[in-house]
Amino acid sequence: MITQIWVNGQEVDVYSNTDIKFTYQVNDIAEVKDRQANYTNSFNLPRTANNIRIFEGLGEPSDSSTIPYNKISCQLALDGFDLITKGWLNITETTDNEYKIHVYSGLINFFKEIESKNLSDLGLEIAHNKTVQSVKDSVDNDKYRYIWADYNGRLTTQVGSTTLNIDQLVPSVRVKYLFEKIHSVHNFIPQGKFMSTDDFTNLWMTYTKGEGEADYSEELKSENNLYETLWNFGINNPNDNNTYARLFEFKNKNNVNVDRFIVPTTGYYRFDINLDLTTL
Repeated sequence: MITQIWVNGQEVDVYSNTDIKFTYQVNDIAEVKDRQANYTNSFNLPRTANNIRIFEGLGEPSDSSTIPYNKISCQLALDGFDLITKGWLNITETTDNEYKIHVYSGLINFFKEIESKNLSDLGLEIAHNKTVQSVKDSVDNDKYRYIWADYNGRLTTQVGSTTLNIDQLVPSVRVKYLFEKIHSVHNFIPQGKFMSTDDFTNLWMTYTKGEGEADYSEELKSENNLYETLWNFGINNPNDNNTYARLFEFKNKNNVNVDRFIVPTTGYYRFDINLDLTTL
């Protein structure tokens, strides 16, 4: 049996009687705690001049080769048939005459490719500004949607109303889109019957906090003395200071200004108003 091995595109010298055994692993896609790769038994390569050159002088006096610490791409063929086309060669030991190695393949390549990567590295086509129109348009969007659900907030604008309050809706991204995007960016082609199941194609997950999302933690104004005044709430253009965009006014039932709040800068603001109602 003729064994051929290529390391980083260069064919290495092997013993004519090299015996390589393969162990193939099956992974449960739902188990993300650990991943098992296919691998060969440990076998030896001779320390020929050709192999020393390919391994950057590994094992030579005063060598500075970093090969053992790198991901070494390799291919392996037996009797002219490709058995491993995208393998990872690992050097475990160097002696005076030989290199001891084994080869990984399968999922090891994929997980080595995506390790230390973030979803933000994928160039996702889901960035958008949250507006009434973008929420409406997302109904037919295959990548992200504002799914109508109660996220522990007021889903409608008023009690008993059928008008959605988009402030309480959050976007969700389609898991199928993320799954395919991760593989395509790293040049892998996923296969499996699960990819056509309803459970997978209809699976969505909510975003984390979006970029530039407003921080409502800073309290700009607090007023507790609006007794019998919350009859009207208006927004007017200021007349006395053109550097401000809007003037919020609290008026009583006689339409008299009771309190004002001038917006310090253009942006989005949240008003939390609590009422204590007393029966007359």
